[in-house]
Amino acid sequence: GLTNFTDLFTDPLFWRALWNTTVFAAGSVFIQLPCALGLALLLNQPRLRGRAFFRLVFFAPSLVGLVFVAVIFSLIFEKRTGLLNVLLHAAFGFDPEFPWLESYVMPALIIAALWMYAGFNMVYFLAALQAVERDLVEAAIVDGASAWQRFRHVTLPAIRPVATFVVLLSLVGSFQLFELPYLLLNATGGPDNQGLTLVMYLYQTGF
Repeated sequence: GLTNFTDLFTDPLFWRALWNTTVFAAGSVFIQLPCALGLALLLNQPRLRGRAFFRLVFFAPSLVGLVFVAVIFSLIFEKRTGLLNVLLHAAFGFDPEFPWLESYVMPALIIAALWMYAGFNMVYFLAALQAVERDLVEAAIVDGASAWQRFRHVTLPAIRPVATFVVLLSLVGSFQLFELPYLLLNATGGPDNQGLTLVMYLYQTGF
């Protein structure tokens, strides 16, 4: 009965999982979605060459399975020979043995999810941008509105319904996060349970 809830709310692992999942959800909303919108704005430019090719390139990661993504990013985040550490060391002189999956698990998960889902959300934003009435944009240009003013007062209100949907979709997906950390961290929550999510907590507790 209610004792189950008492046990839940007094379990420090539950609060750890809730915090981790909330941080991941915040990363999805405040990092992933602006990137997706920026890509959509870029690919919505009619003068950009190869738009169809770039749309495919950015959308393609969402077509692959989570197992594939977890395997690839386990190699990318590898401490000594991982691609990310090699690039950061070559470009900025960062520590070549930066411990992504030991001390920075949640940023690593956010980066992996960014690569996988930014292009997926970009498609929603791109469809919304293409539905913005051109007459309104041209009227704003005639009135002397800057690019930022046109985006804020014309484009953003027009795409608000789609943006709201994408935000809700990202929040729901974030709080259902399970497969990526489960596979990337070898069926554990990672060091000090840094990658433990709510669904992983339910799975570990239930089974």
